[in-house]
Amino acid sequence: MRDTDIARSTAVCRIAIGAGLLAAPGLAARLWVGGHARETSARLFARAVGARDIAIGAGTLIALANGEPARRWLQAGLLADATDLGATLAAGREIAPGPRAIVASIAGGATLLGLRLVTALE
Repeated sequence: MRDTDIARSTAVCRIAIGAGLLAAPGLAARLWVGGHARETSARLFARAVGARDIAIGAGTLIALANGEPARRWLQAGLLADATDLGATLAAGREIAPGPRAIVASIAGGATLLGLRLVTALE
């Protein structure tokens, strides 16, 4: 699979995850912050992250479709994923171990993939 195909697939996944965060913020928040998901602020945060991911994914897809460099969009995704990972780890025991491990694994994997794509598509 070519790097541009991987970038395209990643962008589609980012849009799908973002749409899920917007459509079901309580579920998404529960997977990330556990019992805090009942709080309005957690659902608001989930929607904001969802909108961010939709924008990054859409920007990546548009750039690739137009034959333009997608590197800046991939860098934005890398920064977002690394921030999600850092914020999750920084929260420490404020987040239950299960959700913390799941989100750290997803964000960590996405960060590594983002690093690969940013360097491959220079």
